[in-house]
Amino acid sequence: ENLVIFRDLPRDDVRFLIAEADIGLAFYDEYAWSRWGFYLSSLKIVEYLNNGLLTITNVEGTPVQRSARGFLKADHPQQAVEAICRFSGKEPPGPPLRTWADAAGETAALFERILADEHLRTGSAVK
Repeated sequence: ENLVIFRDLPRDDVRFLIAEADIGLAFYDEYAWSRWGFYLSSLKIVEYLNNGLLTITNVEGTPVQRSARGFLKADHPQQAVEAICRFSGKEPPGPPLRTWADAAGETAALFERILADEHLRTGSAVK
């Protein structure tokens, strides 16, 4: 009862609806001639995932998409329905989102470990 279908919306309205949504549905027909294996905007999956939506699709997705929090490939309609019913506006399933601060901290730790290893190997300070 809370599913609404819109057509031909201006981009600003689409942006608003995605930001307000909990779940994004990105279903595609298969097209062998398409380099992605499906036709229409593959950006739907990217937009939905980047906005923190539980993203249900019928395609494999890229390796990055498959590892993303909230990505779910539904092999049949009932699987999609069950996922929607389980999801009650909570955080999408999966590990927490990685922030730029997380990436910077991991990069700094890597550099520190490399510098420490070089110092142990040569016995001198590395600049």
